Amino acid sequence: MMAKHPVQSESAEALERHFLDALFQAETAMVVSLSREGRILNINPAGLMLAEVDENQNVIGHLFSDFVLPSERERFKRMHDRIMNGANETFSCQMVGLNGAVHCIEAHSSPVVDHQNNIIAHLSIAHDITQLKATKEQLRKLSNAIENSPNAVFITDTQGVIEYVNPMYSEITGYLTSDVVGNSLRLLNSGETPEEVYETMWRTVYGGQVWRGEVRNRRKNGEVYWAQESVSPITDDFGVITHFVSVHQDITAARKRSDQIDYHASHDNLTGLVNRREFENRLSRVVSTLDSRPSEHVMCVLDLDRFKAVNDVCGHAAGDELLRQISRVLQESVRARDTVARLGGDEFVVLMEHCTVKRGRRIAEKIITSLNRFRFLWEDKSFSIGVSIGLLPITNSAPVDRLLNHADSACYAAKNAGRNRVCVYQEKHQQEFQNSGDAVWVGRVQKALKKDLFELHAQPIVPIGSHSQPRFYEVLVRMRSSKGKTILPGAFFPVSERYSLIDKIDRWVISATLVWMAQQPRSIPMCSINLSGASISDPAFEQFIKNELKKYDSLKLAEKICFEISETLVIANLSDAIRFINRLKKSGCRFCLDDFGSGLSSFSYLKSLPVDYLKIGGSFVKGIEDDPVQEAIVQSVNHIGRMMHRQTIAECIESRETLERVKEIGVDFAQGYSIGKPRLMHRVTQKRMHRYSDNVSDLI
Repeated sequence: MMAKHPVQSESAEALERHFLDALFQAETAMVVSLSREGRILNINPAGLMLAEVDENQNVIGHLFSDFVLPSERERFKRMHDRIMNGANETFSCQMVGLNGAVHCIEAHSSPVVDHQNNIIAHLSIAHDITQLKATKEQLRKLSNAIENSPNAVFITDTQGVIEYVNPMYSEITGYLTSDVVGNSLRLLNSGETPEEVYETMWRTVYGGQVWRGEVRNRRKNGEVYWAQESVSPITDDFGVITHFVSVHQDITAARKRSDQIDYHASHDNLTGLVNRREFENRLSRVVSTLDSRPSEHVMCVLDLDRFKAVNDVCGHAAGDELLRQISRVLQESVRARDTVARLGGDEFVVLMEHCTVKRGRRIAEKIITSLNRFRFLWEDKSFSIGVSIGLLPITNSAPVDRLLNHADSACYAAKNAGRNRVCVYQEKHQQEFQNSGDAVWVGRVQKALKKDLFELHAQPIVPIGSHSQPRFYEVLVRMRSSKGKTILPGAFFPVSERYSLIDKIDRWVISATLVWMAQQPRSIPMCSINLSGASISDPAFEQFIKNELKKYDSLKLAEKICFEISETLVIANLSDAIRFINRLKKSGCRFCLDDFGSGLSSFSYLKSLPVDYLKIGGSFVKGIEDDPVQEAIVQSVNHIGRMMHRQTIAECIESRETLERVKEIGVDFAQGYSIGKPRLMHRVTQKRMHRYSDNVSDLI
């Protein structure tokens, strides 16, 4: 074999050195060699970058430990000593550059030996793992968050097969991890969520978007529950969807609360029937579809006969029970899809969608037959109830109030024709109605509103308790006839309520009362204003009051206003009343529950009503000195008021004896003719108010 030429050998060694040097320079990881003392013998450009050293700066000979975080230097030196004793080490530490940047590095280190196997240096190849460590920490936090999330989290493949569930998934659904991993998402399908919802979900997430919605799922024990879900696609580095992650929250309790609120907002609390607002919404919806989808619908207005007799003879409790029983009779007499509503008082209406006049008339006659057979029993008394029905075909769009007006006129015609019959609306009925008493009163009320023919009266409410209490007035509205005669509310209130004018009267009373209060030259007395059920159910009315009060911000009139709402109206509009009271109390207004005790359900509702005063029904106060049962009722109401920190007012005080008795019971305030009759408000002065108080002192 021919020997290598020396020049060729030197060239190979030079080439190898050049190769190693190029590799040293190009290596993206830090390569550094250290002397036995730990000083830098050589370092590549990647290492210079981590040390934040310019290549023109000479770091050769510097201790490498100077570039290690001070708290980790001793550990680094011990590791260096082990390497110089022949060990191979893999370690991590935090390296600090000259400019203060900190990098976490992971190094693989080995001893360097010479030809005699003597260890002459320490060689390290170190990778910057700062980002990797931050990512791992982020993943660790994310993993902890998912594992401890209050919501169920699960991951599926693109076919909906479950690959991971967190502990809360098992708690919500009852399924263990072993039950679900490898199974389809349909494991939870209750069959009560429309398939279109799932189709929309898959279409959304396959399109790369997040889907959010509510579904009905089934737990392992068979119980169905509501879940709020958010499903998001997971993609790889190339944007290809590989998995889906779902966050799943059990909202059953919240959904039940929401459903209850919605129910109370749309249903009559006494009978469970749809209320006026919801009925008008449904009627409006039906009318709005007529132009695009012509159809025939029917509406019936019902007027009960002899209801008032039951109410007057047996009391409000009997009247309430009668309304409940009549509601059941009506529901049993109509089709399942028909809407039976109570508009207020003893007013009922039925909406029959997709129903011919002929079919609607048969249903209306069935209602008459059912109510004629019905007997209402109360204690030792028996009552029969009749009904007159006005039937209106709905075949073209018209305003809701006009439709109700036409149906009312047909009902009026049925009553005039002898009652207990159905009358289908004809145009002549509207003319007959216009000539009727109701129409006359509607016109008079509208005229009074337009020409400011209402006037305010005030009746004093004075303290009779042992504690010092402010005196105040109840504001009462009257109407003046064209001849100047004063008309009491009993004449125009029923018509105003029936034809949606009562809220306009309420607005007039509030505005006029605030004007009077603002004009008082000395101290402003507190005024108690009666409100109707229509007003407290109208969201715009609350804002109207706030806007009116804002006009007198400097006088702080809100603190001098007390709104009276009758107990029967509150019970019929409970959820509306609670919201209305709570919001206006924040403005400083007070509230009084009027005619308290007239319903058997009074006490059950009182806990949830944030009122300030309880006005004891006058039917219990009149003649209390001669009736131990009435006295016991007044005592009970007053006692409950004390326990619940409500002040009590006894109305209808018409004699010295009655006043003495309610004072002995401990009632806080008194109101009645023996204390002070209603007077025109503009004639009332603070001096007269003090005189009322003195009169009470004289009486007792």
